[in-house]
Amino acid sequence: MTATRTVEMLLPELSLISSPDLRDLVVRSHIAAMTNSEWSDLEAVPYIDSHTSKSLAPMTYLSHIRWVARAVDAMIKSLNDSPDFSLDADTAVAGSLLHDVGLMFEFQLNSDGSFAMRHPDMPIRHPALGMQIVLSEGGNRAVAHIVATHSYEGDRVQRSPEAVVVRHCDVVSYDLARRVALDPPLSPR
Repeated sequence: MTATRTVEMLLPELSLISSPDLRDLVVRSHIAAMTNSEWSDLEAVPYIDSHTSKSLAPMTYLSHIRWVARAVDAMIKSLNDSPDFSLDADTAVAGSLLHDVGLMFEFQLNSDGSFAMRHPDMPIRHPALGMQIVLSEGGNRAVAHIVATHSYEGDRVQRSPEAVVVRHCDVVSYDLARRVALDPPLSPR
């Protein structure tokens, strides 16, 4: 099976994007990340807390970006039902499927199974790394903007409306994954 077909099968949310060019950008960017990082299998990529360098299992990279894409799609549809908003769903969903693609370059898997920043002497985080991947694959600036601004690095710039939606859906997924993976369970009342 080709790499393109594999990515397409692993990301059924691509069907939420009507633009063939944006669907292709998502696939090409993931293939580039897999080809140029140690993560050659998207199903094996963990979802890593970039603050603690710990896995947020049971959530994985794929389950996280897929959940964020579905949440973004639902929120955009709801917002666009109002006469007050007219957001670009294709751009937002493509950005949501790519927002963490740079994680494959930010972290490395150590021999003991732990994770560490790949270049601790030059800590470039995944939003910048992901933006570089998207742009190198011919990505449009609107999608690259979402990737670059989805985390706290984007707090100092004006995010596009689509980037705001991706940011908030990402935070919900991250906070819940972190709660499940790293925090002790809540005591029953």
